[in-house]
Order: sequence, then structure tokens, then C-alpha cells
Amino acid sequence: RFFEDSLRMNPLLATFIGDHRYDDQLPNDIGPDYRAQARTMNERYLADVQAIDPGKLSPADRISYDIFVRERLRARAAEQFPEHLLPINQAGSLLTLMPALGSGTNAQPFGTVQDYEEWLKRLDGLVVWIDQSIVNMTEGVKLGVVQPRPVMEKVLPQIEAMIVERPEDSLYYAPVKAFPEGIDADQRERLTAAYAAAIRDELVPAYRRLRDFVRDQYLPNTRSTVAWSALPNGQAWYAFYAQEHTTTSMTADEIHQIGLGEVARILGEMDKVKQTVGFKGDRKAFFTFLETDPQFYFTRGEDLLQGYRELKLRIDAALPRVFSIFPKADYEVRAVEPFRAQAAAGASYQGASADGTRPGIFYVNTYNLKAQPKFGMETLSLHEAL
Repeated sequence: RFFEDSLRMNPLLATFIGDHRYDDQLPNDIGPDYRAQARTMNERYLADVQAIDPGKLSPADRISYDIFVRERLRARAAEQFPEHLLPINQAGSLLTLMPALGSGTNAQPFGTVQDYEEWLKRLDGLVVWIDQSIVNMTEGVKLGVVQPRPVMEKVLPQIEAMIVERPEDSLYYAPVKAFPEGIDADQRERLTAAYAAAIRDELVPAYRRLRDFVRDQYLPNTRSTVAWSALPNGQAWYAFYAQEHTTTSMTADEIHQIGLGEVARILGEMDKVKQTVGFKGDRKAFFTFLETDPQFYFTRGEDLLQGYRELKLRIDAALPRVFSIFPKADYEVRAVEPFRAQAAAGASYQGASADGTRPGIFYVNTYNLKAQPKFGMETLSLHEAL
């Protein structure tokens, strides 16, 4: 029951797992009404599950019980931290997700007239969300809950890329450039006009409002600090995230010490590699050699992508020696879209649909080829994709 309610509350999650009942919806999940509804839902399920006697459960059900209770308690604890006042960043907000979904080659389906119409309705939700983000960030400025300046400097060109003079130049126009064969000429004409109007009259003005706000009001009030702990109540907020991501009660300093120990260990391994390959010089000179010698880098983005595709075939062939169970879905190698490439990570992975019919996507960033050494490709591919 909770899972079904979660899909209704998070229709994007439903889309990504291949459940298309809510493809026309994009709730204002940073608005006060939605957050109150989410809080009510969480408290109701926490009360329901705690009414169950865990002592009467089977071992497997007891694990499910404990995890479910933990997740509900964590959701309650998260409410003390105003994450909704930080709705936008350069790497992981709706600003980067929605253009990818609207490309026609992602999780959002564009196979029928209904699919096209549902996406238009979902875009209506994006306009509401953009205006809500302006309201939230305005409140964030008053409370000192703001992003670091470098983050928003990278966000600004991402917003600018969505402000086009002609609808045909928008990333959101891509689906009408690639109608499937089953959509007839009259429907194509109608949908093309509807998409052009939505982009021209709704989306571009919304992005323009956001651009003007970020440039003129938000950027001047961003913070010079970068640590999460520098935010109001930031120490507790950071500690909450540390627990969330590590499932331990270790402090940030304890985790940092693990990191320092790992750096020392890895540097020792690097020194062994330097000796093995017979490099003459110290570690700093070795690093400079690795960073500058042309043999270690591609000069064309397409060559980097092809290198990853060839690597995929080689690893695919080797996997049966190690594993006996494989995913239903394959994955494809794709370049990060230009509008977000400058601020995106070197690589990332978007999961396949739950039924395996839609492949995963291994996004490779071709913006800076000097940040993509050939000697890092195998481990990156194994980590992100295979």
C-alpha cells in the first residue's frame, strides 16, 4: 500500500521504473501543500506499522518491518532541515532532469498521441515548480539557506540554454521532430502546434523568470562558503546526511579519517605502479606525465564514446566467468547533453525500467577530454554501468 501511495506522490519514480499510469503528472513537491501531504502520509504509515507486533513476524518480515520503521523515522527526522529552500543545483534537480526526459530518448514514452499529450500536461507542472522554486529561494535568502556561489554560477548557463527565440530550437521540441509512424498527419500538425505554443508561451517565459531571479536577486546573496555545515543548523544537517548515506553513527571526523587513510593507501599503490612501469622521477612528475602525455587521452568525443562501447563488449564477454545471474536490461553509452555537460560529473548512470524493456544509460561527459584518461575507463565503466 505504501509503495502504491509513493508512486502516486512521486510520479517521476513511476515513470522511471516503467509504470506509466502517472506520466502526465509532475507535482509541486517543494510546495507547502505537497510537503504537508507527505508528512501526513509518513505519520499515518508509521502509526500503522508500529501497531504490528514485530515479535510475531517471520525473520524475513521482521527485516522488512525494521527497515520500514527506520525509513519512516528518517523521513520524520528530515523534516527539521529545510531542503526545499535549496531546490536547484547544477547536477541533480528538475532543471537537468526534465530536458533529458523531454528528449524523446529517455524514460518518458513518446509512442502514441496520448504519450505526447501527457508530456504536455507534465510540462504544466514544471512551470508551477519553477515559480515555486523562486518563492522558496526567496525565503532561503531571508533565512540564510542558500547555495554556494560556484553552484549557481554553473546553474545560470543551464537556464540560459532553455531560453530560445524559436520553439524549434528548444530541447523540449525534440519529440515533434521524431514522430513515430503510427501518428497521422493531422495529429502531427496539431501536436506540433501545441508543443510550439507550450514552449513559446509557458516554458520559455518561466525559464526567463527563473534566469532573471537567479542572476539579479539570488546570485548576489549566495554564500562564499561551500561546506554544508556552514548553513544554519548545518552541523546537525550534515550529521544527518552522514548517517543517511553510511547507515552508521560515525561522526564526520571519523569518516574523514577513513578517507585520509584510504588516500595514503592508494598513494602507496600508485608508487608501486610507478615502479612497475619503470618511470624515472618522483610521484609528482609521474602524475604530470599521466595528465599531459597525449597517449593517454582521446582528442574527439566520439572516439571516447566508441572506446567505452568497445570496452562494454569486452567486459560483457567476460562476465559469465564471474556471474551466473544477469539483468534483463542492457545499457547504452551516451554523451552528456551539451546544456549540462560543463557542470556534470565525468560519468553517471540512469537505471533501466524495472521490467527490462527500456535500457539503462551510461552517460559519459565529453566536455573536457583531458578529464577522461584512457587508463580510468575500465574502472569507471565497471563502477557506473556494468
